[in-house]
Amino acid sequence: VWRGVALAFFLLLRASEIWAYHSDGLVHPDFCVQAGDVHFRRQGRPLPAAAGHTADEARFIIRGSKTDQLRVGSTAVLTAAGGGLADPVRIFADVVAALPAAATAQHPLMSVATRAGGIGALKRREAELLIRSLAMRQGLDPRQYGTHSMRVGGATTLAHAGVPGRLIQAAGRWRS
Repeated sequence: VWRGVALAFFLLLRASEIWAYHSDGLVHPDFCVQAGDVHFRRQGRPLPAAAGHTADEARFIIRGSKTDQLRVGSTAVLTAAGGGLADPVRIFADVVAALPAAATAQHPLMSVATRAGGIGALKRREAELLIRSLAMRQGLDPRQYGTHSMRVGGATTLAHAGVPGRLIQAAGRWRS
């Protein structure tokens, strides 16, 4: 779950773009990123998903969002940042490597094996519980934090780093 939280932070993702939104595991068919939507590259050349840990770049297709009513989609590109635990390309590679063996390109990126032997999507509620637990450990009011906090926190971090607002707006796919 923490890898999904990190991806939501780095890519300014909406909850519907990464998590199942319903307790029974339903994902938004037009928004939820699928396993086949992540592509790795090294020195500009495509890599197989299994070689993601050697990549210097990850491309991530966002099929649509609430501000993309025509479902044109967009592509986010992340570059490697040293290979440590906070390296977004490494996190992507870890997520892909953790997919169940039976997962296909059409399964949600945040899929896990179920106890019944099938494949299910991680749920928004699971991510919210982790985020709130982490907030509480830091002495913060957990009711103030949720899945949207990663999107807002990522944008705020970019702003504090001096990234122009228009670039943050484009990266987060905000219209205004």
